Amino acid sequence: MPKAPLFDVKGNRLGEVELPDAVFGIEPNEYAVHDA
Repeated sequence: MPKAPLFDVKGNRLGEVELPDAVFGIEPNEYAVHDA
């Protein structure tokens, strides 16, 4: 599962959050990205 850093409003790193594979764990369709 992909992870992203988590920060508070002052910019202090609090840790990491796990991102759902269904949204962030896919291979991008390069054709669709360039076509947009």
